[in-house]
Amino acid sequence: MKYALMIIATVCLFVACQRDKPAPATRLNVADYQQDLQYLKDTLPVKHPNLFFHQSKADFHKNLDFIASTSNLSSKTEAQVLMQLREATAELGDPHTNFGFYDLLDEEGYYPIEIFWFEDGIWITGASREYQRAIGKQLVAINDVPIEEVIEKVSKVVPKNAPYFNHKRMHYFLPMYQILHYYEVTPEPLANFQLRSRDGSTETLAIQPSKGEYNVDVFEHLERAPYYWFSVQGDSAALFKYRFFAEDGILFIQYNSCWSRELEERFGDQEEAKNLPSFDAFKSEIFALLEKEEVNKVLFDMRLNGGGSSPQGTKFVEELSEVAAINQKGKLFVAISQHTFSSAVINAMNFRQLTNAILVGKPTGGSPNHYGEVRALILPKTKMEIYHSTNYFKYIDEDLLAVLPDVTVPTTFSDIASGVDPIYEWVKDY
Repeated sequence: MKYALMIIATVCLFVACQRDKPAPATRLNVADYQQDLQYLKDTLPVKHPNLFFHQSKADFHKNLDFIASTSNLSSKTEAQVLMQLREATAELGDPHTNFGFYDLLDEEGYYPIEIFWFEDGIWITGASREYQRAIGKQLVAINDVPIEEVIEKVSKVVPKNAPYFNHKRMHYFLPMYQILHYYEVTPEPLANFQLRSRDGSTETLAIQPSKGEYNVDVFEHLERAPYYWFSVQGDSAALFKYRFFAEDGILFIQYNSCWSRELEERFGDQEEAKNLPSFDAFKSEIFALLEKEEVNKVLFDMRLNGGGSSPQGTKFVEELSEVAAINQKGKLFVAISQHTFSSAVINAMNFRQLTNAILVGKPTGGSPNHYGEVRALILPKTKMEIYHSTNYFKYIDEDLLAVLPDVTVPTTFSDIASGVDPIYEWVKDY
């Protein structure tokens, strides 16, 4: 998520502190909110290329009218209104169009754990030092609410017509106190997390929220993990990297973000660009290695790529398609998952349409045909932000919910905890 929002996000300082009780509710300026919601009605359909492709204009206006009603606004906090607006925009059905409630989530706090939704359930893969005993255990309930029910509640802030995207977003939304509080999972900040160990034993761990940016880079993590694995919500992973496993003849290229120094120079901050790796240099190293080494197979991994800008990856795919020794069925493989989203979905389609690659893994978090190229709209009175699509990308005639793999290879927690990459093993044995 953070890599996909690099253009519009800034890095906040992580502040580790505990909260003893919820912040007091503040009285809203009803007139300001009502004017802004009318502005949203008038402006968003103009900014978005096709706002009502999934939900009718009448239904969207009905939702906004309810939120804007004096009786509703008079009884709600700003946090509650933002959650209502997040639900309302989720019903539009465009994963790229939503209210920016991330500052609110930072302000309200998060439970200092990192979770990942594997094939065999939701497991804790990282935690602050205080709660590190939770690492490596399955999350089965919060305050006695079964995790399946928690997911059903939290899913209201994610478009229902994007089920794989829902799978992706839970990794960030489930630890957020304000979201869980809004859906009455956590009436008080201190919450009981019911955990199950791999041996089947259970325990309850009381966890207090921390305030600040949800920064998993300061957490403790699994001690053993395969080459490709990194903290999905972290900022410390390389944008892209590669490793040649000479013993297997496999060149493993991991493309974690559709971003680079070149793109930051073009679209972002010149100074920040100096801290980012060059994709042009990276690409040159890849093609030089293909000429020098006896590469039998190439595995291009986009399992944890949340997007950015697609042309960079498209150009790479075009150039790789001209390497005859690699662009063959059984020689070129692409790993995808529910975390493959936005521009990374476009690049997955590039491989399918321009090469003989075999796509391996799970369906992508986004669909081949989708709205994207996000911009921010700031409401004039309240200064609330809504991110919205500005363009439509069409790659196939059929409207599919995701790019589907040619071969489904699931990943379990046992795989990761044992240091096994099931897709790499599948490619090696192919």
